[in-house]
Amino acid sequence: MLTSKEIIQELLNNGYESYYIGGCVRDKLLGIPFTDEDIVTNAKSDEIDHIFQGKATIKHIGKLFGVVQIDGFEVATYRSDTYNNNELIIGNVSSLKEDCIRRDFTINALAMDIYGKIYDNSDGINDLNNKIIRANGDPYIRFCEDPSRILRAIYLSVKLNFLIEDKTLDIIKTHGKLIDKIEPNVVGRILTKVFKHELFYKFVSRLIEYDLLEFVFKIEKIKYIDCMENTTDEYILYALLFTGINYDYGMIEKILLPYLVQKKDIAIINAIVQHTDTCIKSNSIHKEIIKLMKNRESLDNLIDKMTNYYSLLYPSCDLACFKKKYYDKIYYPLELPINGNELIELGFTGKFIGVLLEKLVENNCKNIEICYEYLHPFRYQLVHIFRVQQQI
Repeated sequence: MLTSKEIIQELLNNGYESYYIGGCVRDKLLGIPFTDEDIVTNAKSDEIDHIFQGKATIKHIGKLFGVVQIDGFEVATYRSDTYNNNELIIGNVSSLKEDCIRRDFTINALAMDIYGKIYDNSDGINDLNNKIIRANGDPYIRFCEDPSRILRAIYLSVKLNFLIEDKTLDIIKTHGKLIDKIEPNVVGRILTKVFKHELFYKFVSRLIEYDLLEFVFKIEKIKYIDCMENTTDEYILYALLFTGINYDYGMIEKILLPYLVQKKDIAIINAIVQHTDTCIKSNSIHKEIIKLMKNRESLDNLIDKMTNYYSLLYPSCDLACFKKKYYDKIYYPLELPINGNELIELGFTGKFIGVLLEKLVENNCKNIEICYEYLHPFRYQLVHIFRVQQQI
């Protein structure tokens, strides 16, 4: 497989320009780790194909945008982005400068050659040194062109601990309604990055500060925002987001599903919100939760999240009693020391096997002696019922 440097060198060897661009340049200059190394070039997609055919794995991942993936690295052709009534029109440009000035923020418009020389066409170095997030051009125009830049500005500011430049911030604060125009899956991808870098508390705090919370999560306030600072668990953070709000499972699903949160994860978030208080106060696990999780390992994971969530809400609460009662019980037939085949060998018919296993679970028959003790009288009772039913 080729390295990013070898890809750039190969393009140069074939007479084309090529540079590192965007986030990797920004993060390299800041001295922080980065994983994506994006490349720009004046070579067209078919020319890139021709150069690397047989030398690397080639994938066309964005034909409209002129993006080709070479051994996992994105190589994009210089382009311009113009908008007509919010419709993106992709154009061809011939220079690095023209490609750079279309980019969202000045600190993302930096390019670097393989020798480390920086190309700055938007005063991005100055903003980088001053720890500023600034729209690359007129902020109103840039955010109207692509409203997702509003959320990306907030994400970058909390990730890098940078301030958002005054004019840029003013447009963000006064044009939150633009967020409604963002495709939900785009919001979901930004939130994925927020969680990846454990920034959800800071990100949400900025949404509150800028009066944007309702546009993103359809809620007006967060009752337990301070609790979010003390956890990085995605399930618990989402649960805290909806705690104290009269939202049922359907509403939570309606908000999160378009943001790429899977249904099974939404069900867990809802279980934490809806059932934690009842379970802990009653020292019992709701059957709906047992059915939802399907096996002990999954249930243990959920209970762990529920107790952590409850501890955040009520730090002085002692959960020792609840935890002891929970771990002293069994909840699934697979935890029993006896199985269906063994019940058949004891003389029970298939008709009653499932019922018996559930009864053994309900009676917490944790060892074989307890199982036999419970089954002995029950066996004759069930056999008698079965014979009576056959006679009828």
